[in-house]
Parts: sequence; C-alpha cells; structure tokens
Amino acid sequence: MDIVNGTNEDAKVKVSGGGSGIAPQSRPFEDENFADWPSLPPGGLLRHSPLPPGPWTVCFVVNGHRVLGEARSGSSKITLTPAGSAFRIKVE
Repeated sequence: MDIVNGTNEDAKVKVSGGGSGIAPQSRPFEDENFADWPSLPPGGLLRHSPLPPGPWTVCFVVNGHRVLGEARSGSSKITLTPAGSAFRIKVE
C-alpha cells in the first residue's frame, strides 16, 4: 500500500485494521495521541505492507484535524489531497 501526502502541509499518518478480516472499529484513532505517529512531509510517500485481509483504515492528521480513508486492497494507493480549506483522501 502506498500512502502519499499530496498536500503542502506536514501530516501524521497511521494505519489500523487488517489481519482479522473484520472491519476496523467505527471510531478508530479517537483517543490516540498522534504526536508519536510517523510524519509524512509534503509530497512524501510511505510504503506500508498491511497484514491481510483488510479492510484498513488510514488516518492522516493535518494541523490537528483527522482525515480518514479506507483501503480494501493491500495494493491500494491512498493520497491525502487538498479540498479547498480542508483535505480529502483519494483511494486508487
């Protein structure tokens, strides 16, 4: 799975799920301290080998705001993109 920061902002990123075949929890990352998560600089790429089967929830944190996306394939490309004054996730 390729995880891409397609913005001009630094982002923290974390992947949850996989391995059990059960969908990730409905409110993942709710109480987590994202300060210790890996940073992904603008334009940065993180290659992640998720434990099958999925799905997997990918969480980006930009300026304290969480943006969530879901990947159903371990070969997905997940890209954080700007959307006006906010952000969205594109899954390919």
